[in-house]
Amino acid sequence: MMLAWTGIRIPRWVKKASYAIRDKDLFYRSGLLNRSLEIIPYVRIQYVDIRVGAFERIFNLASVSVRTASPAADITIPGLPGEIASRLRDILTDRGKLTRQVGQDSLATDEIVGNPS
Repeated sequence: MMLAWTGIRIPRWVKKASYAIRDKDLFYRSGLLNRSLEIIPYVRIQYVDIRVGAFERIFNLASVSVRTASPAADITIPGLPGEIASRLRDILTDRGKLTRQVGQDSLATDEIVGNPS
């Protein structure tokens, strides 16, 4: 009975989940009955990891977990093919590093411009 319910529930849930890699943030929408929309700026991402459970391993799937400083803002994108999960992790990690680097460069420039002496 539980396996049948899982077989029905998971495909519907995965169809209702979507994500987008945008210029400055990660957009994630999910939910069948309780819908949620989460937007995480790259500068807030602390780390990205991939999790593969026993059930996911059978079907070569993985979940990508995006962690921020606030536990309430963490998201997990489930049911991705393994290769796409790895690419997503790399893209998010690179964009997070780039965003922080650009932010530090602009801060240094602001400090120089802001202090005319």
